[in-house]
Amino acid sequence: MTKPIIELKNVSKGFGDGLEAVDVLKDISMEVADGEFVAIVGFSGSGKSTLINLMSGLAFPDKGEVLFEGKPVEGPGPERAVCFQSYSLMPWMTVTENVQLAVDSVFPKESKAERLARALKYIEMVSLGHAKDRRPSELSGGMRQRVGLARAFVMDSDILLMDEPFFASISRRIDKSPSSAIPTAGVRVNPDSAQFEMIYNPDFFAGLTDDERRAVLKHE
Repeated sequence: MTKPIIELKNVSKGFGDGLEAVDVLKDISMEVADGEFVAIVGFSGSGKSTLINLMSGLAFPDKGEVLFEGKPVEGPGPERAVCFQSYSLMPWMTVTENVQLAVDSVFPKESKAERLARALKYIEMVSLGHAKDRRPSELSGGMRQRVGLARAFVMDSDILLMDEPFFASISRRIDKSPSSAIPTAGVRVNPDSAQFEMIYNPDFFAGLTDDERRAVLKHE
């Protein structure tokens, strides 16, 4: 059996103190194997973003532990790239400069020309080559989100954690059916060719195939 690349063992996380304390996640255990595509789904407030933050090392559990390749997660690391729900772009920087922030951090030993080439490769991958010199204020919401995707891809990480990365790019139906209350797209990484496959289906549950898995979070 393939060893898990990331594990959560009896993880609990809450916010607030005393009577205002709220348990967002309680006794969550799950494993993600290397190369596996897992969709974490649930209604707003069920803890999806909190779970992503725990796996990325941006937050820590109140109880339990989060492991990456068998070792405790003690903070953020380049092996765990994150594409945030918000754009998280530097407004004074161009598309290229925003992506190069990640390149410069992860590949400091490469030459300036190599780092620029690496950034431009992923900017082209998300079809933003024509906008590489624009600043965020000159981009649409969907284009800004693609800058965030390029910045995550360029890190060449072992795992890609995505928190509603298509929120600004793909509309969502708002009604009472569970399938319409969650993001309707995902990305699969092909490690052999470094290609990224966009997956879209109006009904996310119907869009999951046999080689994918979903983890459903729900309110108690």
